Amino acid sequence: MEKYLALLRGINVSGKNLIKMYELRELLKSNEFVEVQTYIQSGNIIFKHKKVSNSTLEIKINNLIRDFFQLQVPVIVKLHNELISAISSNPFPEVVEKDFNKLLLVFLKETPTAQNIKSLSAMSFTEEKFVIKENLIYLFFKNGSGKSKMNNNFLESKLKVQSTSRNWNTILKLDKLLANS
Repeated sequence: MEKYLALLRGINVSGKNLIKMYELRELLKSNEFVEVQTYIQSGNIIFKHKKVSNSTLEIKINNLIRDFFQLQVPVIVKLHNELISAISSNPFPEVVEKDFNKLLLVFLKETPTAQNIKSLSAMSFTEEKFVIKENLIYLFFKNGSGKSKMNNNFLESKLKVQSTSRNWNTILKLDKLLANS
């Protein structure tokens, strides 16, 4: 059995795409997912499953949510080892020590094309810094993310891939939960 993390995008936000976490846990448990845990209401799922590709699990979770909740929700799945690698590859280590609440990790469904990365990288942002590493974006918001236009919708439109993001505190909590599962 492998340890996985599934990240759902856009659930339980402003009264839309409502999914009760206990129902989601039970749904997954009844469909070959083991030791299922959720963390907060924003769609963070920790589980064990026999070794299969991340994309196979993304499709399976997406279909289960579609059939049970009648919702079409983007799902990104990562192995625990992939999360550990993402944490250790953080290009803003100084931020973690003092302003970790201003650091987001954006998970991309796939690696964007070189042309789309180049196009985004050519744009000028005065209050944000970002680094793209394959299918991850590390985003630092100098003044917080509240007024930034660099949100998931913006990134998806520029990079032409689905995304979901988590703040650094959540990333570290998910890693700890996975380590203890």
